[in-house]
Amino acid sequence: MFTAAIPRDLREACMCKAFGFSLSGLALQWYTNLPNNSIGSFAQLTDTFVEQFASSRKLEKLSDDLYTITQRTGENLRAYVGRFNREKV
Repeated sequence: MFTAAIPRDLREACMCKAFGFSLSGLALQWYTNLPNNSIGSFAQLTDTFVEQFASSRKLEKLSDDLYTITQRTGENLRAYVGRFNREKV
């Protein structure tokens, strides 16, 4: 396989172009719809990508999070336990 060094002044552009090859689905559609010259660096591209897609990532729940689930005023025990069990998953 042939390899070549990428000149320093072209590295940012190459990384931005290559970034698209790692994407699929909605992420690829988002990438291809970026307006021309809207991204100035690879760092800006990755930050913009994270801002766009971080909310769709499922966050890991920690055992400490279970302490924040308390029985609400007027909530019967059965409803509280059911809500607790749904939250812990």
